[in-house]
Amino acid sequence: MSQSPEEQIAELRAEFEAATRRAERALRARERQQAAVAMLGQRALTCTDLQSLLDLATGTVADVLGVEYCKVLELRPGGTDFILRSGAGWRPGLVGHAIVTAGRDSQAGYTLLSNTPVIVKDLSTETRFRGPALLLDHHVASGLSCAIAGPGGRPWGILGAHTREHRHFSRDDINLLVAVANILAAVGERLEATRVLWEREADLRRAQALGRIGSWRIDVRRDRLSWSEETHRIFGVPEGAPMTYETFVSVVHPDDRDYVDRMWKAALRGQAYDIEHRLLIGGEVKWVREQAELEFAADGTLLGAFGTTQDITERKQHEQARQEADRRKDEFLAMLAHELRNPLTPIVNAAQVLAMLNLEEPHVRWAQEVIERQAAHLTRLVDDLLDVSRIARGKITLKTEPAELGTMVRQSAEGVRAALEAKGQRLELRLPEAPVHLRGDPVRLVQVLVNALDNAVKYAPNGAAVDLTVAVQGKEAVIQVRDQGCGIPPALLQRVFDLFQQGERRPDRPDSGLGIGLTLVRRLVELHGGSVAIDSPGIGKGTILTIRLPLGPVADVPVAPRSLRWTPPAAQTRVLVVEDNPSVAQSVALLFRGMGHEVRVVDRGEDAVAEVLDFRPQLVLLDLGLPGMNGWDTARALRQLPEGRDLRLVAVTGYGDEEARRRSRAAGFDMHLVKPVSLDQLAALCSLGADPGRSAPAET
Repeated sequence: MSQSPEEQIAELRAEFEAATRRAERALRARERQQAAVAMLGQRALTCTDLQSLLDLATGTVADVLGVEYCKVLELRPGGTDFILRSGAGWRPGLVGHAIVTAGRDSQAGYTLLSNTPVIVKDLSTETRFRGPALLLDHHVASGLSCAIAGPGGRPWGILGAHTREHRHFSRDDINLLVAVANILAAVGERLEATRVLWEREADLRRAQALGRIGSWRIDVRRDRLSWSEETHRIFGVPEGAPMTYETFVSVVHPDDRDYVDRMWKAALRGQAYDIEHRLLIGGEVKWVREQAELEFAADGTLLGAFGTTQDITERKQHEQARQEADRRKDEFLAMLAHELRNPLTPIVNAAQVLAMLNLEEPHVRWAQEVIERQAAHLTRLVDDLLDVSRIARGKITLKTEPAELGTMVRQSAEGVRAALEAKGQRLELRLPEAPVHLRGDPVRLVQVLVNALDNAVKYAPNGAAVDLTVAVQGKEAVIQVRDQGCGIPPALLQRVFDLFQQGERRPDRPDSGLGIGLTLVRRLVELHGGSVAIDSPGIGKGTILTIRLPLGPVADVPVAPRSLRWTPPAAQTRVLVVEDNPSVAQSVALLFRGMGHEVRVVDRGEDAVAEVLDFRPQLVLLDLGLPGMNGWDTARALRQLPEGRDLRLVAVTGYGDEEARRRSRAAGFDMHLVKPVSLDQLAALCSLGADPGRSAPAET
C-alpha cells in the first residue's frame, strides 16, 4: 500500500532529524573533548603542582566522558603495584591509599605491559585479566585505560575511566584519554628534570595535534614572537620563518583583518581577547579561535602575552552545512506547502460555490461540509508543520497585544465545531464571570486552543463530551482541556509533546494525524512564557491537558470583527484574476461572478498589464509564481502605470513564509493572502474595492 503524503512527510522528517541529531551529538562531544584538551594543555604550560593537575584531569575526563569514575594510578618503586594517586567518584578515603597490583592479571598491569589503550566492554566476562577489588567493589562494568609515560620513557602510571554501565567507547573517547595522559606525562617530565624536556615537548605537540590547538607567546622586552609546532601547522607558516605581527596578519583572511587588528589593539588596552576569524592559506579558507592572556608590569607596561589558536574549521563546516540544510528544508517545506495549497484552492472554491447555490438537497450539503472540513484539516496540518519548523529555528515572532481569554476560547470553539459535529460530540465551556486578560499574540493563542481542542476531539469517543475550563490561579490563567478517550500510559505521557509522537496509534484511528499538534501547543505556549502539562488518570479514563499562561494587565481589548457572510454586493466590482493554474483561476472567477462582479482572467503577468489598461479593474488578484514575469515583477509594473496607482493589489499564493510576505510588501502589494482564500475574504476584498474606507480583512 502506497504511503499517504502525511506518512511520507513524517518518515522523511524523522529520518532527517535523526541523522541531524546524531551528527550534532557527535560534533558537540568532539568539541567538548577538544575544549577539555585545550584547557588542560594550557594549564599544563604554567603548572607547578602535579597533584592539582592530576585532580583537574581526572575530574575533567569523568565529566567530558560522562562516566562515574576516573583514576590516575602511579607505579610505586619496585614496579609491583600501583597507588591511587588521584581520582574522581571513588569512595572517600581511597585516593592516596588504595593499592592495585601491577601484574598481568589486573587491567592496570595489562595496560602497562600492552603499551596501547585497553578497552573493557564487560568486566564480568573479561578473559585477558581479572578486575581488581577497586573496580569490583564499585560495580564497574566497562572502561578504558592507557599508560602515562615517565621520565626517559619509563612507565609512570595509568589513566583510566570507568562506568557501571555497559558502554561502547568511541575512537574520540580513546583519543581524549590518550591526549590527557600525554599532557600529564609532559608535566611530570617537566617538573622532574629539564634533561627530559624534549619528551615533554613531544608529548605536548601530540596533545596539541590531537586537539588541533597550537600555542604562541610574545615577549615584548625581547621583541620575540614564538609559535608552537601546531600553530605553525595551522597557519601554514614553516618553522624558522621570521615571526612578526605582520607574519600573522598576512595569513588572516583579508575580510577579517580589520576586525582582528581592532580586537588585538583592544586587548593591548586590557580588554579580553577571545575571537573567531578566518585564515586564507593557499586559496584554502580555515577558521580559528584565538584566546590570549596579556602580561603587564606593575606600572601597566606590557610585558608579553600567551595565547592559543584552535583550528575550528570542522566545526564551522558543520555549522554551515547545518545552516544550508535548514535553508534547503525551509525551501522544501515552502514548496511542499505551495504544492499542497494550490490543489486545495479549487477544492475549497468548489465547496463555496455549492454554498452560494443555497441547494437544500441533503447529499449536496453533506458533500459540501465534508469537502470543507477535510480541506480545512489538511490546511491546518500544512500550517502546523511549517510553524513547528519555524519555531525550532526562531523564525516566528509573536505580535503581542492585550487579549481577552474568553474571546479567544470562543473563537477556538468555533474552529473545532465541524469536527465535533462530525463525531456527535459536544463541547462544555466553563469560563470565569470576569474577563481574563492576557498579553500575547491572539492569533497564536487561538491556534494553541484549537490544537488542544482538536487533540481532545480526536481521542474522545463518538457522542462524548470535551470539557474546556478556564480559571485564575495567582498570576496565571489556567486552561484545562479534558477528554473521555482511552487515556495515555504513564511511560508515554511526556513523549506526546515530541514531534511526530502520539500517545496512541491504532489502525482504527485514521484521523490520528502527524503528531504535530501538541508539539506546536507546547512551543507556542513557552514562547508566551507559559507551560504545558498532560496527565491521564488511567487507561480508559481520558486525559487532561493543562496550559498555564501569565496574566496581563487589564486593558481595552479590541473586539475581533465577526466573520463576514456573503451578501449580494451594493456595487459591482471589476476584478482581474492573474493565475496560471486553470482550475484555480476558473474557480475563483466563478465565485466572483456568483457574487455579481465583473471578472476577467489572464495567466501571464504581461497580459495583466495589458488588461489593466483595457479593463480598468478596481481589484487585481495576482499569483506570485507566474511564468515569465512573476507576480512581484508584475505588481511593480502595474504600480508604474497611471492606471495602477490606485489599484488594490492582492498577492494570492501558496507561499506564506515571511520572506515571501516581505517581497510582496516591497513590490507594492496591499495584501498577501495564502491559498485557499475563503469566500468571506473574497467578499471583503470586493467591498474594499467599492469602499476604500473600510478596514482590510486579516491576512491568512
